[in-house]
Amino acid sequence: MNTIAETQSEEFIHDLSFDFFGKRIATCSSDQVVRIYSKDTKGNWVKTGSFPAHNGIIWKVKWAHPDFGSIIATCSADKTVMIWEEKKQVPNKPTTPLSFKVLEEEESVWHNRGIPLSESKESIEDIKFAPKHIGLVIAAASADGSIRIYEAADLMRLNAWKAPYRIEVNSLGVNCISWNKNPFDPPMIVVGSKDATNSFMNKSAMKVHHIHSQSSVVENENISASSDEKYLSIYVYKGDHWTFLQYLTFESPTGERIEHTCAVNDVSWNQLNGRSYHLIASCGRDGVFVWYVKFTKEDANPLKILDAKKIYDGGVNIWKCSFNILGTLLSFSGQDNKVRICKGGYDRSWSIVEEFGDDVDREDDEAALSQPDDSKNRIV
Repeated sequence: MNTIAETQSEEFIHDLSFDFFGKRIATCSSDQVVRIYSKDTKGNWVKTGSFPAHNGIIWKVKWAHPDFGSIIATCSADKTVMIWEEKKQVPNKPTTPLSFKVLEEEESVWHNRGIPLSESKESIEDIKFAPKHIGLVIAAASADGSIRIYEAADLMRLNAWKAPYRIEVNSLGVNCISWNKNPFDPPMIVVGSKDATNSFMNKSAMKVHHIHSQSSVVENENISASSDEKYLSIYVYKGDHWTFLQYLTFESPTGERIEHTCAVNDVSWNQLNGRSYHLIASCGRDGVFVWYVKFTKEDANPLKILDAKKIYDGGVNIWKCSFNILGTLLSFSGQDNKVRICKGGYDRSWSIVEEFGDDVDREDDEAALSQPDDSKNRIV
């Protein structure tokens, strides 16, 4: 396991993201700084640059597909999304106020492209670039309950972005999103929502509008937890607009109801990879779930949930989950400072094959300290 020994961040690191080739890492933290690390010829991770990106805590940082250039996006508690592009600096040419020199020997700078994308009324909780076949498009999930989808108007001039599509999800807020990566399906996004306990919109004496799937609007004075609240849903782009498709809930043959009962912290939509169905993973305080879904050409029921598994329920809040590229392994990390890796079987069963974290390292250190130190008894 390779480690980045010196992150040079004195605050919490909220997200890290590999580039397409897995040779660079971008991190973001509470100190409002983005840091870039590159893998050298010896396999070590070396910090190759950093730059201030926002006026608030940076929640997420993501790389765009390399076909569009060396581009990253960041989102923050300051309610904005920022687009950054890396360019080689012309020798002896001074940097502009919105450019940050990050790598002296390669004369590389990161440029802020355009004005901040700042239509949100609350913190931007998650951002995801769309798959390459859709174009240079980015979705931003906001704590105000909306998803805004931005598209670059001109790939050669990234300072201009089209007015966003806006998807009204709910009144609680959106925590996480993930794109369907299959080029033969229409654009789709799976959405994980907040609950009443962590919603930014749960403010006393504040009127909110709860948007139901039937498009009816109900006014509420306060947000309260509801047994019929749905926290995981899929939206699809049809014609010229985004529309609600379906909630992810499943009733097993034994009558067990499988669904999220509280906020969804993260979602991961795996690539199709020749399967006849899609794999979606989701996680939260109530565990880790894997959903098996299939899309049909039936207008009445275009999405069928074939199966759903609750693969982990350890009683801890799970913050992150991610598939490997084949969908055979699923890793997730939680509040207990551990990372677990599950392996999927042909019978749709999942089992933990690896577990590591601070506790494991601490146990190894304690075991080493408990060994007798013979150095003091040696005769020199």
